[in-house]
Amino acid sequence: MKEILINIGSPSWWFTGLFFGVAVPLLLKKSPLTFRRIARNRLAHWKRRVKNASHSPGMLNYEIGRTNSLFVGFLIVCSFYAIWFTVGSLNEIRQSSLIAFILLILPIYIVEAIWLIQNRLTVTAIKRSDRMGAKMRSSVARKFDTF
Repeated sequence: MKEILINIGSPSWWFTGLFFGVAVPLLLKKSPLTFRRIARNRLAHWKRRVKNASHSPGMLNYEIGRTNSLFVGFLIVCSFYAIWFTVGSLNEIRQSSLIAFILLILPIYIVEAIWLIQNRLTVTAIKRSDRMGAKMRSSVARKFDTF
């Protein structure tokens, strides 16, 4: 009973109660709309990039080159870390501090994620351009079927 009276008299207890009782529910009520808007904008941006890349052969070649260069960059980063690990200094860091090791390895995962996102964009654009090309070829072929 004493603890309850002490808590009621404490301003920090009231702030915590008000924060989690009022502010957090209001934030959670607004956040799905914000997340939905962000997701919708990202999807629209993605579709625009795919459309622009698939309509132009030059842009498609640019996206393919960008994907290939990101893959080479990923291989270079992995090679650097493999050499660093075999030389021993990265292994010593791993043994001394796991958190420092994870922070040092993080660039591999960042570069890989960037490359995978770009690769997905390029593959989607290629499939879309092939589909458009097949439709165009089939309509042209129908014109010449009378021969």
